[in-house]
Amino acid sequence: MADQAPAGSPKHSARDQAIADRIKRQKKVFTNWVNYKLCERDDNIMVTDLFEDIKDGWVMHALLEELSGQSLRPLGKMTKGKLRIQHVANMNIVFKYLEQTVKIVGIGPQDIVDGNETLVLGMLWSTIVFFMAKDLGGIDDMSALKSKILRWVKKHTDPYEDLDITNLTSDFASGAPFLAILNNVNPSGSPYNPSDDPVDNLKRAFKDAHEKYGVPMLIDPEDPDFWKDEKAMIPQLAEFMKRLPDEVADKETIADQGMDNWTKANKDKLADDLGDLCAIPSVADDPDHIQDCDAAANKVKDLMTDAGMDNVTKEDGPAPFVFADKMVGENKPTVLIYANYGVSEPDDPAGGSWDGKPFEPVVDADRMTAKGVAEDKSHVLAPINAVKAIMDTVGANGLPVNVKVVVGGVPPPTSKFYDPSNNTQKLKDFVNRNKDALMPDYILVSEPDGSLLAPGAAAGMFSCRGFVSFDVTATTFEDAATSPEEPFCSRYVGPFLDPAIVLAKAVGKLRGADGKIAVAGLTGIDPELPAAIREAVSGITYGEAELRADSGYKAGAVFAQEADMTLAEQLCFSTGVSVVNLGGVFGEVEEATAPRAARVRVHANIPPTMKVDDAYTKLTAAIEANVGYGVTVEFSDKKGEPGWVSDPTHQFFKSVCESMGKQFAPKPSASAGNPEYKPIPAVFANCFGKPTYMHGVNDGERNIHHANESMALEDVRREIRGFVKTLGGLQGLSLDGSVATTTGAAEEKVEA
Repeated sequence: MADQAPAGSPKHSARDQAIADRIKRQKKVFTNWVNYKLCERDDNIMVTDLFEDIKDGWVMHALLEELSGQSLRPLGKMTKGKLRIQHVANMNIVFKYLEQTVKIVGIGPQDIVDGNETLVLGMLWSTIVFFMAKDLGGIDDMSALKSKILRWVKKHTDPYEDLDITNLTSDFASGAPFLAILNNVNPSGSPYNPSDDPVDNLKRAFKDAHEKYGVPMLIDPEDPDFWKDEKAMIPQLAEFMKRLPDEVADKETIADQGMDNWTKANKDKLADDLGDLCAIPSVADDPDHIQDCDAAANKVKDLMTDAGMDNVTKEDGPAPFVFADKMVGENKPTVLIYANYGVSEPDDPAGGSWDGKPFEPVVDADRMTAKGVAEDKSHVLAPINAVKAIMDTVGANGLPVNVKVVVGGVPPPTSKFYDPSNNTQKLKDFVNRNKDALMPDYILVSEPDGSLLAPGAAAGMFSCRGFVSFDVTATTFEDAATSPEEPFCSRYVGPFLDPAIVLAKAVGKLRGADGKIAVAGLTGIDPELPAAIREAVSGITYGEAELRADSGYKAGAVFAQEADMTLAEQLCFSTGVSVVNLGGVFGEVEEATAPRAARVRVHANIPPTMKVDDAYTKLTAAIEANVGYGVTVEFSDKKGEPGWVSDPTHQFFKSVCESMGKQFAPKPSASAGNPEYKPIPAVFANCFGKPTYMHGVNDGERNIHHANESMALEDVRREIRGFVKTLGGLQGLSLDGSVATTTGAAEEKVEA
C-alpha cells in the first residue's frame, strides 16, 4: 500500500492550496455570472459574498426566475426572515424547480443553507451548464458542449499563425485568443495587437467585448492562473459565443465589398502603373539621375490626372514635388497625404546582389520585385487610386473628405544623398511656397518601414524624436587654433594633457557610471507629456533581446534602460546621446607624438516636445562642466530639428490604425512613436500645427534597403482599401478636432 502524505506535509499543503485557489476562482466567476444575470431586475438583488448571500434562498429564487423567464410562485411562498428554518423552507422551493429541470444529484437545500462551499459551487455550476446549454442549442452532454465551444473558438482563431487552440484552458493563458476572436469578428473595429502581458491582453479584450457586444467579464484578468479551471473558462467563452456575431456586417462591410470589387477589376492596371513607375531610376538628389526624377514626377502627375484629381501641379527643379487635390466641400475635413518617389542607389554593397536588374520590374506569383517598389512607390499609387476608386464607385460627391496628395523626391534614409537637415529645409521651402494650397486639417505620411518597434506589424505612428548635433573641439596649446594639425612630441605627455583624452572624458560623462544619461534636464520623460501619449505605446512588447538582435549590440555590453519607463517609452520620448566621428583628432598623428587639438561630434536624439536650443544649451553646459583641467572647449557647426507628437486618441489616428488592422490581418496592428527623426512628418506637423501621423507595415519579406526588394501586389490593393477606409472613418468628424502637440511651428532649422 502506498504511503499517504501526512497532514501538514508539503505535498498535503500544496494540494490544499490548489483546492483553496480553485474555490476562490470559481467563487469570483460564479458571483460575476449571477450578478450579470440579475443586473436588470428591479428588486436590486445582488451578491457580494456568494456563500453567505445565497443561504436565505432569495438569490437563487430570483436567478432562476430570471434565467427561465418564469415565476416560481406556484412552487411555494418565499418568506423573509433570519431563522435557519425559514432559509431551508425558501431553499426547498428553489430545489423543487432545480429537481424538475437541472437535475441536481447529491446536493440538498440544507447543504446550501449551511454554506457548504463545494456544494454551493456544485449547484451553481449545474445551473450554469443547464442554461448555458439551452443558450447554445440545447446540448445536454458536457463533452458535446465543450466541443461546440472549441469549434467556435477555432473558427475565429485558425487564421492567426501565432495561435493553435486545441483546448479551452492552457491555450488561452496569453489572453491573445480573446483578442483574435474579436478581431476576426470585427477586423476594423478590434485590431489584433497582443502584447506579452496576459493581463493587458485580457483587459483590452474584455473592455472591447463589453463595450461593443455587452459581453460580461466573468474571469479576473489579474489572476495569472485564470485559464487553469474549465469552470471559469467555459462560462466566459459561452458568453462570447452567445453575444458575438459571426462578423460585423454594417455599412463599412458593404463599402469594403465595393472596394474589393474595384481593386480586383483594376488589378492589372495597378500592376502596370506600378511597374512603369518602378522602371524609372529616380535616385533622389543624385546629379546623374536628375532627368529620371523628372520623369518619375511626370508619371505621378499623369496618375493624378487620370484619377480625376484637380489642380495637378508639378514644380520645377531637380526631384520636383507633385501635388493635387479633390475638394468636395468647405464643411468637410481636409486630409493631406504624402508619399515619396525618390529611391536610394541600388548598388550599395551592404544590400547584397540583385538577381535581375533593379529597375526592370519582375512580377511572379502576384509579387513585384524592383527597386523602390516597397520604398515608397507602391504608397504613391495607393492614395491616388483610393480617390479614383471612391469616385469610380460612388461618384466625386461620395468622397467623405477633401483630399490633397503630395508626392516628393526626397532621398530615403539609406541613401548616401540623405541629409536630415538639408531634406528638412527642402521640405520647409516647399511648404512655405504652397502653404495656402496645401493647408490641411489632418496629415498622413507614408513610412515604408513601418515601426521599428513592432516587427511584423501594421502600425500607425504619432511621433518622432528630434535631434541636435554639434562639434566639440578641445585644445591644450596656444597655437592649436592656427595649426591644430601640428602634433607635439610625446616626450612632453607626462606633464602635458592630451586633448583627445580630456575631450573623451568630458563627453563620456554625459552618461553616468550605469550608462544612463547624466545631463541635468535631459533625464527621464517630460512630466508634462500627457498620460495618453505613454499609454499609446503600452502595447509594444519590443524589448532588450529584440533590440540586441536587430542592432548587433554585444551580449556583454551594459543595456542602459531607464527603470521608470518601458523600452518603447525610452526610445520614443526620452533623450539619447552618442558621439560620432570619434576619431576626430586633427591630421595624421605618428605613434611617438600627440595632438594639439581634438574634435568629436555629439549627436543627441531629443524628446518630441523639446526645443533644439534647449537641448543644445543643456548638453554644452554639461560638457563644459565636465572638462576641467583648465582646458577650453569650443562648440561649432550646430545642427538640429525638432520632432513632433500628435494626439494618439484622435479619431483620425484611430481610423488609420483600425483600417490597417483590418486590411493586413492577421498581422498584428500597433500604435507607436518613432525613435529617430523623420523629416517629412516633422516638417508638416511643425509648419501646419495639425494632427500628423505616419503609417506603414514592418514586413521583412519586402527586403527594403536590400537587393531584390519586393512587394505583394495584394498588399498594394490592401493599401488602397485601407486609404478608402481611413478616409471613410473621418466622415462626420468635426473640423475642430484636437490639435497636434508640437515643439512649435515657428522653430526653424538651426545651423551655425
